[in-house]
Amino acid sequence: MPRGEQRWFEGKNYDPSKIKNKVNLIAEKKATKKLGIKRPNMLCDPVVPERLKLLSPKIKMIAVLRDPIERLYSAYFWHIRNGFIPNLEINDGLLKLMERSEFWKSSLFRDGFYYAGLNAFSRHFPSDQLLILEQLDVIQKPIETARKVFEFLDLQLNIADVYFSNTKRNSSCYNHTRLGLYQLRNKYIFKYSAEGYLKPRSPFAMMCNSAFVSLDTRILSRFLMDQQPALEDRLSQSLVELYSHDVEMLRTYFNVGFKFKNFT
Repeated sequence: MPRGEQRWFEGKNYDPSKIKNKVNLIAEKKATKKLGIKRPNMLCDPVVPERLKLLSPKIKMIAVLRDPIERLYSAYFWHIRNGFIPNLEINDGLLKLMERSEFWKSSLFRDGFYYAGLNAFSRHFPSDQLLILEQLDVIQKPIETARKVFEFLDLQLNIADVYFSNTKRNSSCYNHTRLGLYQLRNKYIFKYSAEGYLKPRSPFAMMCNSAFVSLDTRILSRFLMDQQPALEDRLSQSLVELYSHDVEMLRTYFNVGFKFKNFT
């Protein structure tokens, strides 16, 4: 699996002539190895299911779902860090964004409507090509979850040979001073595509970015420490109301008993 996320099926990145061979490699049947890509945004992007079906109707997909409010919480700070939204305290910032109609189509809110996304995929793919997992099970029951994945992918592997890493690959930054420095960094190291993606200005810019991230994680984080802000009751209730119908539909129509913390 490539280290980064792949945007093959989104917007102007979609070019069937360039990705068909890559997609065919992913769909190949092998007893001991599978190739794949990761891209969370694909789940709720309305154009992806049809495009994926046209190129690879037999492909298998795995969706790992997180409590939608926890996902939004994390995504909010990621959007600040990358300069897509203002650097505001979350309780004030999210409420202001919710008042702006253009943000309802953005991935910030849209990607938490899991039922809507899965329902779109179910219209193009049979149920045996889609495995739905809860993130909490991946963390708390890694061996049991891995067995499900191996069986789903028709892989003949010995679970004892699988290495489970405890390394935390994604870490959020909640300190607004450091987030402001990240936004300043973006102006000099990245340029924004028409579709809102960050693109490095040059290989040298990427080297500068690596140096900045190292400085932040090794030094700045020790002096400007993170403290996750709590969501105020008003905002929490608004978000529960926002996603509750989608969560109910998810549990009913996909027969999953996910115990999302905010939707018990």
